[in-house]
Amino acid sequence: METVDREVRIEIDIVECVFTINGLSIQRVDVLENIEKLEKQLLRQKRRLSRKEQNSNNSKAVLEKIKKIENKLDNVYNDYMNKCISVVIKSNPTCVVIVENNQKFLQKYYEFVIRMKVRCKMHGIEFKVLNTYA
Repeated sequence: METVDREVRIEIDIVECVFTINGLSIQRVDVLENIEKLEKQLLRQKRRLSRKEQNSNNSKAVLEKIKKIENKLDNVYNDYMNKCISVVIKSNPTCVVIVENNQKFLQKYYEFVIRMKVRCKMHGIEFKVLNTYA
């Protein structure tokens, strides 16, 4: 019986609102409306807080609301990140290559790379981060 080496390489290119795997893109359409709504709420609550007297009960209540909204936003980003990683891992590649092209502006980019590295190590998948300028 011959062993077949599966030469599947997944190149992940992260753009602002699209996650692309070899041409297949996972858009955050379902998430974008929710994110915009939460960010508007967050700005509104921060404006309310700026008008309150510091360390009063009213300002503490607004601070709690701000913390809840920030927590919800964080959960949305984490959920999206985990879904993208699971799509890559379920495709069972031999190697995952992330092209790093000046993505320092993206939220949680390095956290994404670290999580991907850990999941690839768990499943025995080779992981590489390529620098475009090197």
